[in-house]
Amino acid sequence: NISVMQIVRKRDNKAVHANVDMEGLLERVMRQNFVPVVDDEKTFIGIVTRKDVILYLMKELEKREKENT
Repeated sequence: NISVMQIVRKRDNKAVHANVDMEGLLERVMRQNFVPVVDDEKTFIGIVTRKDVILYLMKELEKREKENT
């Protein structure tokens, strides 16, 4: 039998503050597949994935394209 601890690879995914700007989030998500988000007390709030960021940017691009037509 194999325990979960034998499978899981530990990785230091650095968190961002909930107030981070898109540039800061992009810098982190380029290096990490997901980014933990914390509040002022460094309490975990949630996770932003690379896919979340890509989908957001695609929607923003579509919105701007519609505004320019």
